[in-house]
Amino acid sequence: MNWRKFLWRVDVRIEQAILLFLALLQVLDFLEILSPEWDYVKKIISWTIIAYLLYHLSPTKLFFGKKYHNTDILIVLAYILLIIGKLTAYARVAMDELTNTSFLVPFFHLIIINETQLITLGMYIAFLIFIVTSIISAVKYEYNPPSIAHIFHEDGPPEPKAIPHRMLSSFLIQIGFFLIVFNLVAEWLSIAIDAPIFLFGMLGFGIYYITHKNIIKEKQGDALLYKISGFAEEFYEKALSKFVQKETLLLGITGMLVLHLVTDFATFLLPYLLTIHDSLYFSTLGAGHQPLVQHIAQAFSLGWQNGIISGLLIILNTTGLMMLLLMPSWIWYHLYSLKKLRISKKLLAFASLILIPTIICPTFKISKIGLPNEGLVGVHITTTQIQSLNQGILCLIVTIIVALTIYFTSKNRLFEKIFGSLALVYSTLFFGHYIFLYYADSLLYYTAYIKWFFNNQYFVILFIMALFFIIQSIFYIAGFFIYIYELKKLSKKYVQF
Repeated sequence: MNWRKFLWRVDVRIEQAILLFLALLQVLDFLEILSPEWDYVKKIISWTIIAYLLYHLSPTKLFFGKKYHNTDILIVLAYILLIIGKLTAYARVAMDELTNTSFLVPFFHLIIINETQLITLGMYIAFLIFIVTSIISAVKYEYNPPSIAHIFHEDGPPEPKAIPHRMLSSFLIQIGFFLIVFNLVAEWLSIAIDAPIFLFGMLGFGIYYITHKNIIKEKQGDALLYKISGFAEEFYEKALSKFVQKETLLLGITGMLVLHLVTDFATFLLPYLLTIHDSLYFSTLGAGHQPLVQHIAQAFSLGWQNGIISGLLIILNTTGLMMLLLMPSWIWYHLYSLKKLRISKKLLAFASLILIPTIICPTFKISKIGLPNEGLVGVHITTTQIQSLNQGILCLIVTIIVALTIYFTSKNRLFEKIFGSLALVYSTLFFGHYIFLYYADSLLYYTAYIKWFFNNQYFVILFIMALFFIIQSIFYIAGFFIYIYELKKLSKKYVQF
């Protein structure tokens, strides 16, 4: 018996079992029949997979241009230690929904009681790891292209006089990557939208499998499961490749900003449309997450006129908010590909039809989350009702009149350019307001923690949190102005009305 081949097969079967188990948890989560303790287990598995993917892609290759496995392990470990606060915050939420018979209750009690010690110890160790890896990389590593460090440093072995500068840049690159990429991805993909992304990816591969069944059987055998598991890895590789070239670094930064809106589309709008959501995440956020179908049903209970008017306004508002959330990514795609952005009069009329209701009679409320103690930072989208039938009718009349006016006046070239420019300006203003809400919530989060660490005399952690806040401030503020600058360049050469 070939023991090496036998062990390889056992290893493959174990990996398949883990993937199938995770797929089952994702399906149950998507259908909202996953219990809180298993939802918590799924989140831990998701974080573990994200960490493994990052290790597989190699942070050191991304940062310095060459793989250093031991340093990769240290960096990934530091990133995991820095998100312990999310682990303890969700444990507190899960405890409120569990009975004392749950198998995770003792574990939850343990980490909740020791929450402060776990968070501070994790930050101390992570900070120490960043210092050690910064010293090692500055003294021993060559910064090869393509890499983030190579953008700021020359080729070749380090010179003694350049070591302090290299240490500082390595330190800031590691922390910046955690704040701008890993921390956001860990929250987005493992907490808010992991089940929809996994299932839509699986559905896409399922359709591909059905339509290309013979080819797959001949060339790939039973590799479909690994193609599904590689869905996220391919996404990571394509996204992170933007950060290692000087020409695409700014686009990579703006791309992370754009992903804020795309993620919230999946986090909020999809659950409101599909009537299913992540129970732990929405429980943490509180009330105001009523599915759109329920709002329409409530409106019909007050009369058919109310039902029709409210239904139309909810459809227009939902489509309009969807456009506002996805339009920056559409613009970003054209920035990256340098393809011409065509805005026709029909598109302008349709845009006005769905965007005007979001201004004069919104059925969604957009605000910052405002829950720093839960470890969540971001924007909160809740659903609301139209206040009265008369208000709804007036809103529809104004919307139709404006849409028709824009459609017919856009036949004139000058008016078409004016309305097209106004559409881009409004989209940019919405994007800026949305990013401001993220930044304002970050300010609230860091202010609360900095005050707490100062009052309890954790001065090293206080310094770390202050540094984190400075880096995130630069990311949000500079990233938005970079987006405007790139959009201005695009509009001169590639926007057509």
